[in-house]
Amino acid sequence: MTNPTIIDGTFLAMKKIEAVREQVEKICSQSLRAPKLAVILVGDNEASKIYVRNKEKKAKECFIDSETIILPSDVSKEELEETIFKLNLDEKVDAILLQLPLPQNLISDSFDEKYFLSLISPSKDVDCLTSFNQGMVFNGSSSIYPCTPQGVLNLIDFTYSDLDTSISFDSIKSANLAGKSALIVGRSLLVGKPLSLMLLNRNATVTMAHSKTQNLQDLVKDKDIIVTATGYPKLFNSQNVKDGAILIDVGINKLENGKLVGDLDFESFKNKDCYITPVPGGVGPMTIASLMENVVKLYKNR
Repeated sequence: MTNPTIIDGTFLAMKKIEAVREQVEKICSQSLRAPKLAVILVGDNEASKIYVRNKEKKAKECFIDSETIILPSDVSKEELEETIFKLNLDEKVDAILLQLPLPQNLISDSFDEKYFLSLISPSKDVDCLTSFNQGMVFNGSSSIYPCTPQGVLNLIDFTYSDLDTSISFDSIKSANLAGKSALIVGRSLLVGKPLSLMLLNRNATVTMAHSKTQNLQDLVKDKDIIVTATGYPKLFNSQNVKDGAILIDVGINKLENGKLVGDLDFESFKNKDCYITPVPGGVGPMTIASLMENVVKLYKNR
């Protein structure tokens, strides 16, 4: 009987945070100011509040300055615009993150979340959500990449390095994905679409699917890498998954009993010879660690 090998995202994120902290310590040792992240939080979404607190905590661990601008749910379109413009002009702010989702009162037929994201200066767009930076990701010339897809790639590289816990984060090599087949389930601008481009730039052969794809279980066959990011629990199980496959579960779903689970039917893999990320403790910590990395990169670029 075989067992899956767990890809420990919490451990790898810790390694990444250590590497980022060393960079910031070097910057500050030269009597330069620390990089600064500004987060805009609109409304009272509990999940968003938790995410922002986690980001503040990690920023502090990395010696990165962090400022959270909290706006009420009934903030006007003009007030949110003005907040973004002020941060764009603030020379001490290197990275801006607009926490999503936004309250529905800010969304209309004329403008949506993409509109407000487009107001962020590309030089401060820490999650690559402006059209300009998405174009840079598309042609493979961006200096930073979206946080979650970057975290996913780090986890894949770590797996191909035999999950060697003795090496530093900076020593992990970019895996040679030429000849590897990858399936991405999910087509969002935050994860699926940019990740498909990033894997293609690594010469992987990529298949895209989503929650409405028919015969999804058949597409799993013979894939070396499977990444799922749909928000549908137990979307598919271990059937047809090849031995040795790498499964990265980006989904976060809260069941009625309060338990957090991913998109994969995790229990079905308990006797499968594969590599798999847990939920929680897989992609989530890597996303925040990648955010800290991007803050420092934007600081250096500016």
